[in-house]
Amino acid sequence: MTKMKMCVKPSVNPAAQAAFEQGEGCFMGGFYEDAANAYGRARALDPNFAGAHYGQGRVRLLKMEMGSNKRVDKAIGNFTEAIRLDPDFADAFYCRGLVYFLNGRIDEAINDFTEAIMLDPDCAGAYESRGNIFYANAYYCRGQTYYLNGKIDNTINDFTEALRLNPELVLVYWKRGRLYSEKGEYEKAAADYTEVIRRYSKIEVANRAGDRRVPSLEDVYHYRGLAYHATGDYDNEICDCTEEIRICTDKIRRYEDFGARMQDEREKNMRNSGILSQEEVDWLLDSVGGSVMDFGVVSAYNRRGKAYRAKGEYDSAKADFEEVLRLDPENEEAKEALRELLNKS
Repeated sequence: MTKMKMCVKPSVNPAAQAAFEQGEGCFMGGFYEDAANAYGRARALDPNFAGAHYGQGRVRLLKMEMGSNKRVDKAIGNFTEAIRLDPDFADAFYCRGLVYFLNGRIDEAINDFTEAIMLDPDCAGAYESRGNIFYANAYYCRGQTYYLNGKIDNTINDFTEALRLNPELVLVYWKRGRLYSEKGEYEKAAADYTEVIRRYSKIEVANRAGDRRVPSLEDVYHYRGLAYHATGDYDNEICDCTEEIRICTDKIRRYEDFGARMQDEREKNMRNSGILSQEEVDWLLDSVGGSVMDFGVVSAYNRRGKAYRAKGEYDSAKADFEEVLRLDPENEEAKEALRELLNKS
């Protein structure tokens, strides 16, 4: 959950305000139980302090995102009470919308994100130097809920507004690009994939950590190449296929190096175990030896071959289709393409 300066009206009770500020310090420092306790003291000292209810809800929301809190009703209750006490509390609408979104209550999430945006569409001056990321997230989340409801144009509109507020949301470029591709607006799609490539170093850490939302770099080149193909821009398609092949080939090399090291270690352990005869070890290693994943490289060669063919560069096309068949001798697409090239010559 984004950490930010909040538009919270102060309590009329100085002791309650002090407890709330203590809770904020604990929350920002990652001491969430201490924060919850401080917000609870602020609420006891001033039951009509919207910020105290909001603070408690925020801790519950954070635990929900971390998978350790199932009390959805209590989080919703906190934010609802904060909104009742301060109907213009945009942050509380946003956070309640997140709770609804996380629990599949899509229509209610859309309503709350919309209310947050209407109350403060730019939140000018409210946040620190990263600027407006809070409401960028509101647009992004509402866009996600629109997508789940099949409202593609609404999703694109909200993703566009999110990027206006925070141009560094790399995943939003990726998702908007995929939507443009789905709609057949390939030039816009290619432009979004280009933005992802430009900013890719910012998401590499998440990718290495296994975040499944993050595309691999070869996937971005793959989809941008498809977009270029759809617009007849074969030169750029060839460049993207070439880059995809380079990345995939490097992955194959690293995979094979790792596999060889593991194979050597496994063979040594098996031969030294005394459980199997040396003949049995030889047979087992041969039988489980194997093919290396192609990481999409066959597809990239096929598509680059087609692009060369479309440009009339038949020798280059033939070389790519032959490489496909070297890697995948039964590839019917490459076989057919080579037959067509032979008929042209």
